[in-house]
Amino acid sequence: MLGRPDGTEAVAAVLFAVWLLVTIAYQFRLKGWVLALKRYDDFAMIPAWTFFAPNPATTDTHLLYRDKLACGDVMRWREVPFHPGPLRSLWNPRKRFQKGLSDLGNELRHSAPYHREDPDFMLIDTGFLALLNFVTCQPHASSAVYTQFAVARSYGRGSARACDVVFLSRFHRI
Repeated sequence: MLGRPDGTEAVAAVLFAVWLLVTIAYQFRLKGWVLALKRYDDFAMIPAWTFFAPNPATTDTHLLYRDKLACGDVMRWREVPFHPGPLRSLWNPRKRFQKGLSDLGNELRHSAPYHREDPDFMLIDTGFLALLNFVTCQPHASSAVYTQFAVARSYGRGSARACDVVFLSRFHRI
């Protein structure tokens, strides 16, 4: 109906305006009352737009694997390619895959010290099993009998810091 707006539209406009102002204030943590209000925000109506994580990633995660042949020779390390190049900020269909690798690598890095006394316990770790499954599905040499994988991290191009191996598996039957 065209004509004069009724009071409902005005109330809705005021509520949305207040919601917008509270949301903006929360992003900058401007007022203590906004933080106090957020404590009672059970339905997450006051969003937190964190475009950058509180602890942003400063390393790249790499998954490497190598094979042991039936004759006993060990092949060179091969990296699973995840870094798609300069256009990845515009088109990066493997972004979630890279994030999953990073999360699994971090999980292994944090859980491995707890398994030092009983390394076989690592064989039932879900992060370990996910990466082992992924590595065994990669292309292998025709005479490969075993495979081994490593999770490494690098510190970006131009960094003087060397890559760190954060996890190294045993050889596992393919």
